[in-house]
Amino acid sequence: MNLIDMVVFGFVLIDGEMANHLPAIIIALCLIVFGIMSGSYIVIKRYRKNKI
Repeated sequence: MNLIDMVVFGFVLIDGEMANHLPAIIIALCLIVFGIMSGSYIVIKRYRKNKI
């Protein structure tokens, strides 16, 4: 069980109503992960450019 599964499971445990908002939570998590990945990609590109 990875961290995201645990977080979502925790939300469901805290409030059964959260099950209705689950798609929104998943979309938000995907957006956050995508933002981190694209941000780190830009940093890596910039770092490589400075290195050379």
